Amino acid sequence: MIVKSQKDADILTVVGKTFDDLVLSSSKNILLEVHTPWCLNCETTTKQVEKLAKHFKGLEDLIFARIDASVNEHPKLEVDDYPTLLFYPISNKSNPITLPTKSSSKDLAKLINKHLKEQTQDEKHVEKDEL
Repeated sequence: MIVKSQKDADILTVVGKTFDDLVLSSSKNILLEVHTPWCLNCETTTKQVEKLAKHFKGLEDLIFARIDASVNEHPKLEVDDYPTLLFYPISNKSNPITLPTKSSSKDLAKLINKHLKEQTQDEKHVEKDEL
């Protein structure tokens, strides 16, 4: 079952019980925002992720998701700091790539494109690097 966030339907809400299905078993690349309600910098990162989700909307192989780490845990979700952005590539879900949360939306878009490009050698992949 896929639960969409009421605030922004472009971003999936992941909980501990759905982490395996929505992130680890997904046949898509996942960009996961790990946040907590008391985190001061999380609001800025959340806005960036929402902007990026709109920017990359329509890409078949990329899903944006978020998990509230204050009420959800999973043995394979190891995070030391909040917010954290994790890119789970299709080909290697056991080794997520940590993206810098202090980057601009434009720089994050470039990094996402770089990782998507590494995931696909397919010429059909459409690059979106301008915000």
